Amino acid sequence: MSILLLIDGYNLIAPMAAPSQRRSIRAELTREGSKPWLLTEREKLLARLAEHLDEPVRTRTCVVFDAKNAPAGQPSSLTHAGIEVRFAVDHPEADDLLEELIRRHHHPKQLTVVSSDHRIQAAAKRKRASFIDSEPWYDALEEGVVLLGWTPSKRREKPPTDRSDAKAIEPPSLPDLDISDEDLQGWIDGSPFRFDS
Repeated sequence: MSILLLIDGYNLIAPMAAPSQRRSIRAELTREGSKPWLLTEREKLLARLAEHLDEPVRTRTCVVFDAKNAPAGQPSSLTHAGIEVRFAVDHPEADDLLEELIRRHHHPKQLTVVSSDHRIQAAAKRKRASFIDSEPWYDALEEGVVLLGWTPSKRREKPPTDRSDAKAIEPPSLPDLDISDEDLQGWIDGSPFRFDS
């Protein structure tokens, strides 16, 4: 199943963080090594997403983080409450992996990208995917609204196959006509039908 919601993880952490932390987040992200507060913020983000996203959206959501701050000893991708979490291990930064995922998406018009990064938004726009800045998207999420550019339609339920209560359809009753065998054969042969008065 293809991704419906693609989230720039560290870009979304900034609006979630306390106002005093917001200024230092970008500087901290450029430093080598995993910071305990960053691990905590990742966990908070994933917990909030798991709490607010319904299962059909959650299982089609991918959150991408830079690899240089990936948890030590962890695989490059994992699943948290149905959410795919990827670290940009084979990419210089998360933006490169995000662009690749957007570019390779089979149905980009069904994709919503959450990032305030203009480079990522431009990649989404090129593929005609929807995009939204992180802060307004997160604010809406906290209010219980999941902003998506495209909503999957619910599958129609199939009609029940148990036909035990179905009634047989009776053909309509026809009036009895008094037709002689001779008249019937004439009608079959194409002779004009004569009515006896």
